[in-house]
Amino acid sequence: MASGLPPGLSMNSGTGLITGNCGFDAAGSHAVTVTVSDGSLTASTQFTWKVLAPPSVPAVGSLGLVLLALGFAATAIGVGKLR
Repeated sequence: MASGLPPGLSMNSGTGLITGNCGFDAAGSHAVTVTVSDGSLTASTQFTWKVLAPPSVPAVGSLGLVLLALGFAATAIGVGKLR
């Protein structure tokens, strides 16, 4: 059994394997407790699982506007030199 796993992850009770896919909402630190038992003995351990947020990438539309603005600035500079 595992508690406190990042959203999108789960533990298979038969194998003990933790699998899954983390989304953007999983970023941050998660206090995880894993408990195992053989029916007569039980053991637990705690650890912090840190999920890093993916790097942000500008939207294509925003990047296009920036390049368009830079293009206008370059055109204005070029026109000024021609005079």
